[in-house]
Amino acid sequence: MRQRRLASLGPFCAIARTTLVLTGCAFAFLSMSAAAQAQATSPLGAAASQQLITRDPAKLTFPREYWDPEHRAYLPIVELLQGDWDKRIKIDPPPSGQAQLLEEIRYLHSLIGQREQRREEIVAQHTSPILPYFFPMLLMNQTSHRRTFELMSFTNSMGLIVNVYKHRFNRARPAQLSPSLMPMITTPGHPAYPSGHGFQSWLGAIALAEVRPDARPALIAMAQRIGHNREIAGVHYPSDTKAGQMLADQVLAIAKEGKLFQELLAEAKAEWR
Repeated sequence: MRQRRLASLGPFCAIARTTLVLTGCAFAFLSMSAAAQAQATSPLGAAASQQLITRDPAKLTFPREYWDPEHRAYLPIVELLQGDWDKRIKIDPPPSGQAQLLEEIRYLHSLIGQREQRREEIVAQHTSPILPYFFPMLLMNQTSHRRTFELMSFTNSMGLIVNVYKHRFNRARPAQLSPSLMPMITTPGHPAYPSGHGFQSWLGAIALAEVRPDARPALIAMAQRIGHNREIAGVHYPSDTKAGQMLADQVLAIAKEGKLFQELLAEAKAEWR
């Protein structure tokens, strides 16, 4: 009985096999046609039938206007660091006498009462870049005056030089000497002297004053405030701040001798004429 049923299904099985074979062939044909069509319309396919280079590479350069200001600011930094700056810059060691240290510690304790009033800006300056603090007094931003912002980026990135002297003097932080200071922000993970915020804010102020001499008093006042905030926070001695400012004065003087920095300074000045 079972054999008779299988025999009766034979024609249907043959038809099914034939249908599968024809379907497979049709699918393969369609796949090959689709692949050929895709190759003809793909970038690689089109590349074979058109000219790939449409402009003379010998006459084509990257436009100055499209440079990212923060990246291009590295060029005058490299220019400066290739010179003899390490022999020319003179920074005295931090105070080490008992009387001087005690005077500074007492001063820092006297500032604790100002912490609540300055808390918001101290925390912001600890966690975010300080460059935007100079924007309002100049009525500018990153895109309104790109060369000036490039100059500001130079002063910010130049902060790396401070670490050379932090390593050299390896000064302990105030809270190490006087734990009762209890700094209001996390103590930075590097030595105290000179102050990085003191350096960057002062370098930013005096460099911008070259471009906008009319704004110099306001720029200097902001730099002093930023440096002083670090003292209020309990993470820097006043002598750290002063050393950062002295370092900034010398760095700017050396930078102004460089061709790339001179060009940047001229371009920044031209934006305000």
